[in-house]
Amino acid sequence: MRPTASLRGKCPRLPLSRLTRRATRARCLASSSHAATEYDRADVASSFAAMIKGLDEGKSGGLFEDFECNSFDEGLRRLGLSSLEGLRVLDAGCGEGRFARRFCAAGARVIGCDSSPAMVKAARETQQHDGHDAEYVLMDVSSAKAALGHSVDLCVSIYVMQMAKRLEQLQDMCAFLRRHSDRSLIFTVNGEYAPRPRQSELMLRHLGFQSLRAPGTTDRIHFVMRGSSTPVTNYQYSEDTYLQCLEKAGYGEVGAFDFRGTEAHRARVLESGEEEEKELIELVSANPHIKCFWGKA
Repeated sequence: MRPTASLRGKCPRLPLSRLTRRATRARCLASSSHAATEYDRADVASSFAAMIKGLDEGKSGGLFEDFECNSFDEGLRRLGLSSLEGLRVLDAGCGEGRFARRFCAAGARVIGCDSSPAMVKAARETQQHDGHDAEYVLMDVSSAKAALGHSVDLCVSIYVMQMAKRLEQLQDMCAFLRRHSDRSLIFTVNGEYAPRPRQSELMLRHLGFQSLRAPGTTDRIHFVMRGSSTPVTNYQYSEDTYLQCLEKAGYGEVGAFDFRGTEAHRARVLESGEEEEKELIELVSANPHIKCFWGKA
């Protein structure tokens, strides 16, 4: 198995198998109750899709992909997994399907759920074009009643937990993961992250988004994507808070680790990259905006 390579590159065309799709979707829609947020707006979904396209096709997107892939592989190792091959994976808060597509390409059987109708629609539309084998359902992972009705081998929550406006909502999200799997992996906004002007400037220019401190706050970040005038508010919680929520949800083993890229990629950028690329990788390495958590029953 090659876990490091498993999430790199684009998803190949795969045959569509729908398993228990209709029944699952009916249960999800029945159990989902969601108050609209800025994340649900169509222009935000469109901007997310444009940003992802830029990351996948742009030269600087390799920096972010390297950080994500290396950190994801580290999470799998901590959970005692060598790859996603053959696993049933729930992408909790799947957005427009960026990671669900990668999980499919790595050989997983994937269900992606999201509270945003616009995001689910975007994921399904992409699926129609590339044929990746995932099921997308509308479900609010912060709802105490939300459930698929069956368990999976791994729950993944990437860039979702920071949407929790209150501690109780964060706890409900962790409980959602535990209801569905004995293993969970989380990427979320680093509670210690402090946006810096130059880093935000370079992130916007090369990665398609920037991070700014929400005015008058010390625990909220506004992420703004190129092409959207709507900031998405992210709430910062401490490492201890995340670990306590995972434990309270029922995970016996929990842990945290840094969002890091590989030394090989960093060396290539520093040797042959453009000056701003070199500056950006050093800034993100020194001041990572993402933190990673895992829980195992």
